[in-house]
Amino acid sequence: MEQETQWEAMVDHAKRLINTEQRLGLMYTNFLWTFSGGAIALSITLVSGAFGAKLIQGFCTLTYSWLFLLLCIILTMLSVKTSQLSFEKEVQSIYKEVKENGEVSPREYRGGWVKLTTVLEVLASVALLAGLILMLLFIAQNM
Repeated sequence: MEQETQWEAMVDHAKRLINTEQRLGLMYTNFLWTFSGGAIALSITLVSGAFGAKLIQGFCTLTYSWLFLLLCIILTMLSVKTSQLSFEKEVQSIYKEVKENGEVSPREYRGGWVKLTTVLEVLASVALLAGLILMLLFIAQNM
């Protein structure tokens, strides 16, 4: 009886840690989506309204900016999927270990999916930065 209560407490604790990490990852993902989508919308507004007929220079720069921002959105979507797969694997690993050993060893439950998620998030961040820099260059060229 006591062992079962301890087991449930360990599983609940592991679930809370995983949920916290998942929420933090989702906040970062929302940040990337918001800034990428917002930058694309802002640039479309600028091109159609503010610059209008003056839009002579730097359309290639704007196009590359849009491509980087779209790449950021795609990479972020992929990182969300790999993050979900990672969490599923972590939960399965915790359940398996608790079932076999009665406790969870103090090791990290990290696998290839977490590493891939991290790489995708770094690439998405770099794509966002590149897109924003190119957007600023485009604005500077047309001022």
